[in-house]
Amino acid sequence: MTEKEIEYTIALPATRLIGDEIIDLEQVLKANVRNETLTYEIIDGNTVYTFNSATELLSDPTVPDFIREFWISLECDAGVLEIDSTTESINDPIQLVITGKPDWVRSKRAEVRDFFSAKQDRLRTFVEGSFRLELAIAAILGAALYFLQWTGYAASYGVTSQEDINRIVFFGAMTTLFSRSIFNRLYPYSLLILNPDKELYPFLQRLAYLIMLVAAIIAINGWLMT
Repeated sequence: MTEKEIEYTIALPATRLIGDEIIDLEQVLKANVRNETLTYEIIDGNTVYTFNSATELLSDPTVPDFIREFWISLECDAGVLEIDSTTESINDPIQLVITGKPDWVRSKRAEVRDFFSAKQDRLRTFVEGSFRLELAIAAILGAALYFLQWTGYAASYGVTSQEDINRIVFFGAMTTLFSRSIFNRLYPYSLLILNPDKELYPFLQRLAYLIMLVAAIIAINGWLMT
């Protein structure tokens, strides 16, 4: 009797894999499998690069040093595994999908999840959650303002009309969504870094350091003047 297959899908945490860490991931994927076929698809705009190993990927000089969109597929006797960063989903930025024999699916699920958890970018994961929190706060604030207007207390906070409430809620939501799109561009949720010696945004990084330095000088000066 043929064993019934199962499917498992999960969102993986924000991750940056640098150089040989991509090879480490491949070793995790290929552990305890037979007759496997591994495929990497790297998307750079309208260009798609295809490789059959991490070594091929890392040794190709034509591939960009920083990869935001990628798809990794493993097919073997026990089933099929996919890691997809091209879903463009807010809730599932990197998606892991495994289909196959139950024991293999559960084992590989744990191995891949543990690998990404160990390599996760905790700051980026935190910021992703904070964006959702900000949207929730905007919704709660809007509900609270509606309630205050209904009870007559909103005027004491400078909110005198329905239009004022609508503007506050709309501005808060749009600011959060706009800042999220900018942040996602500058700080991608998922990233493969083929050349660890290169900087993603050297100008912006130096500008950020300069801003922090100026802020520190201003803070110190303010403390000395008190």
